[in-house]
Amino acid sequence: MNKLVFLLICAFTPHAFTQCTVEKAQPFFKRSVYEFSVELLTRLAQEKENHFVASTLSAWSLLSSISLGAADITLAEMRQVLKLHKRKCFNYKYLQLANSIAVNNETDVVVEKSSAIYVDDKMPILEAFRRKMNTAAGTTFKSLAFDNADAAAQTINDYVSEATHEVIDEIVAPADLQDVLLVMIDAIFFKGAWKFPFPNENTQVEGFYNEKGTFIGKTNSMYITKTFNFRDVNIVSASVIELPYGSGERYSMLVFLPHKDVSVFTVIDKLKNISLKSIQCLFDEFGPLEMALNLPRFKITSDLNNLKELLEDMGLKTMFDSNSAQFPNLSSYPTYVSNLIQKADIEVTEEGTVAAAVTEAQFSFRSSPTNFNVNKPFLFMIIDKEVDVPIFVGAYSKPRLIASEMAETYTISTEERQFYEDNGYLVIKGLIDFTCLYGCKQRFINICKGVVDRGGMVLVKEPSLAAKGAKGEQLINKVSEIHFDEVFSSYTEHPRLLHVLRQLVGAPLRVVNSMLINKPPASARHPPHQDLYYFPFRPAEKIIAAWTAIDDVTIDNGCLYVVPGSHKRNILYEHGNLPDSNKMYHGILDAAVSQERRAQLEMNPGDTVFFHPLIVHGSGPNTTTGYRKSLTAHYAHEDCHYIDVSRTVQEPIAREVEAEAERRGFRLSFADVWQYKSKSIASSGLQSKL
Repeated sequence: MNKLVFLLICAFTPHAFTQCTVEKAQPFFKRSVYEFSVELLTRLAQEKENHFVASTLSAWSLLSSISLGAADITLAEMRQVLKLHKRKCFNYKYLQLANSIAVNNETDVVVEKSSAIYVDDKMPILEAFRRKMNTAAGTTFKSLAFDNADAAAQTINDYVSEATHEVIDEIVAPADLQDVLLVMIDAIFFKGAWKFPFPNENTQVEGFYNEKGTFIGKTNSMYITKTFNFRDVNIVSASVIELPYGSGERYSMLVFLPHKDVSVFTVIDKLKNISLKSIQCLFDEFGPLEMALNLPRFKITSDLNNLKELLEDMGLKTMFDSNSAQFPNLSSYPTYVSNLIQKADIEVTEEGTVAAAVTEAQFSFRSSPTNFNVNKPFLFMIIDKEVDVPIFVGAYSKPRLIASEMAETYTISTEERQFYEDNGYLVIKGLIDFTCLYGCKQRFINICKGVVDRGGMVLVKEPSLAAKGAKGEQLINKVSEIHFDEVFSSYTEHPRLLHVLRQLVGAPLRVVNSMLINKPPASARHPPHQDLYYFPFRPAEKIIAAWTAIDDVTIDNGCLYVVPGSHKRNILYEHGNLPDSNKMYHGILDAAVSQERRAQLEMNPGDTVFFHPLIVHGSGPNTTTGYRKSLTAHYAHEDCHYIDVSRTVQEPIAREVEAEAERRGFRLSFADVWQYKSKSIASSGLQSKL
């Protein structure tokens, strides 16, 4: 069956709509767009961890256009999810309203919307569908030879680049067009100058905090004192301020700052209890207030390549199914939608905003604060107040100015050194910057999705979840040998991390093992164990591990625990598989060890624990609904040497590792495997004994 691909580009722009009969159509239209936007927004926020930008209007417009060719169950699902009207006439007017957002008669605000359909020159399109798309959506049809994928991709990307004023220069690659006969594009471009620009001289670097109040980095914070619409809206658990664009009253940005101890996701989830008109009425009722506003200057680029999965979760299922999709009003060819993507970009500066992308409530009022200090994660919307619809939405939670503000060294104190010697572990707060953590986390997520080639890295699945049908991030427990990856090595060779390691075990060093560990919801415990069990080299005093929290780590989501001082016994216990634990992990068989006093290491993102290879440690199960991710790496001094583990407690693991290597086509000894896996990080170029 032929594929029908809708590739979406959205450039954010405020939008005004005048319907056939405005009084009848516009209320339905704005409700349809808003409700769809909130539903999609909740999923995007979870997927992108509250740091993204998207045009939900562009996605809604493209899907509504597609519905003109649908029938039966496919059409019924689209009407349900998109909140379309039962009468076709109203849906035609909806699309006309969507296109009316474009405005170019103002010098300080530019809004452009365009749509195009590229059709393979061998594919017949029903004339009735052409007329509907041209009349209702203003869409132009263009013929292409899709068998020349390079030329077709170039033509489509040229259109995208022009439509978004070169903000987005590519939406498809030649490989994306394989077996594709039709590509639909919806592009929106927005460029708006603030009505009250932020003075450049007021911008300064300030701290940014997570939703628990923990410092996570710094931002370029813009500052202005002006009169703005501002209200505290308890129904969404946030304070809301309106930043107008241009000299008119049509377009503005709403910034939602969550109340104390409230997450951005909670605010988004509560948006369904309110409407944009309700917020505007509250502004109008009390009038503007003098506000001292601090807002981060930011730029976000989002590649929303999983819209298909999110829309399927919302209820659009058959349109993506090659066996059940029904588009008889589009073509006589049996077609289905194989993919839907959106690329979005926004930049907010002192002067204004440039954005692009391709695809009754109860209130309470309290005295306004003197300051509206946006120094923690927040939600934002660019809205068209003329029709009360969000044009583009997003959330900001990842400050960019972090690594550059941190020293490249961390000198441990005499007390910290002594604590490590006595207890076998040492926790250093905030050692690793958020930029490194965020990059590694996104790398892992993209590997799980198959977007990034894992190369020589090894993916390990969580056995306890495999039988339940878990996939992707829900199933992958860890990715190993990450020290060979260009992104993950920003952690394994992080200068602050290496500086601490060299103070504890000396230099030159070799990284012998590394992982990103993911604890999905319902994943099992890691029983008490010792890392030296896995290593056929010594001395133990010259081996050390680093373990860094990417997410908040708590007892509930399976934090690490250690048995303080257990390294001093100088005993390597016998290990094996234990019940109620991950079958891929080994644990100490001596039951008495499990009864020993433990120190639970609850940690915040960037906190790092260093521990001795003989210390007894493990982690609990994840009993929450969220994920718990961490980075870890083991290092050995270059002076370490290999030992023969035959007839020792390590012989079982040696045989197991050698068997696994042979299964993969390699005949390697236990020592050979570690030689193959390790990587020198010494600058001296000394010959390694490992």
